[in-house]
Amino acid sequence: MPSFPVMGDAFFLTGARGTGRAACAAFQVLVRPAGERAMEDATLQALVHGACEAHQGELHFAWEGAEPMRRGLDFFRRACALQQQHAGGRTVRNTLHTGGTLIDEDWARFLAAAGFGVTLHVDGPPHDGAPDRLLQAVGRLQAHGIAFHTQTTVSAQNARDPLGVYRYLKQLGARHLQFLPLVEACGEPRGPRRTAREVQLSPRTVGSVAYGRFLTTVFGEWLRHDVGRVFVHLFDSTLQGWVHGRASLCSFAETCARKVAIAHDGSVYACERYLDAEHCIGSLAETSLAEMLSAPAQRAFEDAKRDTLPSQCRRCDVLAACRGGCPRHRFLHAASGGPAVNYLCAGYRQFFRAVAPHMRAMGVLLRQGRPAADIMRFTPR
Repeated sequence: MPSFPVMGDAFFLTGARGTGRAACAAFQVLVRPAGERAMEDATLQALVHGACEAHQGELHFAWEGAEPMRRGLDFFRRACALQQQHAGGRTVRNTLHTGGTLIDEDWARFLAAAGFGVTLHVDGPPHDGAPDRLLQAVGRLQAHGIAFHTQTTVSAQNARDPLGVYRYLKQLGARHLQFLPLVEACGEPRGPRRTAREVQLSPRTVGSVAYGRFLTTVFGEWLRHDVGRVFVHLFDSTLQGWVHGRASLCSFAETCARKVAIAHDGSVYACERYLDAEHCIGSLAETSLAEMLSAPAQRAFEDAKRDTLPSQCRRCDVLAACRGGCPRHRFLHAASGGPAVNYLCAGYRQFFRAVAPHMRAMGVLLRQGRPAADIMRFTPR
């Protein structure tokens, strides 16, 4: 199913920290669901060994996708054993991305013993009776001392109730939140990457202005009540950009982060969001990950985010915060011609302009050695 971002029915393993200019590289492994060819043990071995060879420091593996837990505990035990075998005593961290409803006592004990973090994919208050199992899973995680984050896909539906979504996540006990826009195509977009394309969006796709309104509304609630208590990835990334000059999230960095994807057959793609033949950069069976990551073609792919920035972005007052957003969302025709404009442009402008004075104030507090949370003293309730 073509979508933005592309996740589909596969699941992904992201091993962060790699070689190259970026502070980390991500290695995402796609393991096919039941009924299709599964990733072979040899491919998993090549991935873990290759990740350890590609970077000599700390390693981070984030296991993502539709529901990676369906692969079973034995698969994860094997992956952990391979990490111990190849890491050479270095620190290895793991994060499991899951809907949470499959977490039972066996899983909770394993996750705790193996030191996993957990990211729960929760799109808001439930409507189908699933909450009881999710609450049970949260209880098991908390009972075993397992820290969890949440990841929420903002769609046309839940974008209508930003405070309901945000308050529900806090009610679950979440203190680290991520909000990702759902921009989903009904068919494969026609046209080359980073140029204006004919894209028919699904009804579930969040509108650009609606996404900006969602983020701005949540930010207002967070600013009044939760700075220093709840951590929203986009807000943290934006503040880091104000203070240090570089956002921590890939979408808002000047160039693309190194986040390659590895398919069940060992094929490697330049980015998790470009799983097509044009962006296949090699195979684990033929080339090392370190070699693929440092290849000129991969570097050119990452730099293209900056090099193909539309002229209207270069003139925009929020360029330093936005950097044109994720190139996967750049498919709108630019008024002045040239490279395509981000579908979420209007929403991003709305959000970044609204938060700018507050980010500036928190930056001043941090430079004074004071906590950013002090801004709540000056924010009307």
